[in-house]
Amino acid sequence: MMQSPLAITESVNWDTAHLYLSIGRLNYALTLAYEVVQKEPIQQEVYLNFCLKAMHLGAEFAEEIEDHGKAAFYWEQITQRQPQNAEAWYGLGLAKANLQDYRAADAYLRRSLQIDPNNSQIRDRLQKIQAYLRN
Repeated sequence: MMQSPLAITESVNWDTAHLYLSIGRLNYALTLAYEVVQKEPIQQEVYLNFCLKAMHLGAEFAEEIEDHGKAAFYWEQITQRQPQNAEAWYGLGLAKANLQDYRAADAYLRRSLQIDPNNSQIRDRLQKIQAYLRN
């Protein structure tokens, strides 16, 4: 059975969007993904997951270049959409600590630890923040 031209175009756009995402071209990736959803609204769930992936990469890239404000923004967007994502709360906590907002960092790291209580990395970072706040 032959695929319709629209289905082929959507596949190419998703593949291209994922390629752009993998090389850090977030705007191009999101634009292509948005175009697919405009043509085929049934793809909305895929688009939302794609956006979360893009925000995650954006947060990681921002951390790499030490743009802690942008990293905090991306991590916060993820926590709003995935409130049980311990990694996102941890990333938000680290970004806030790097912005010297230690009270917010403490709150976000506590939330991360509530979700993932056996994570020693979160626990260690939280202890350091709490020690700093006590002094």
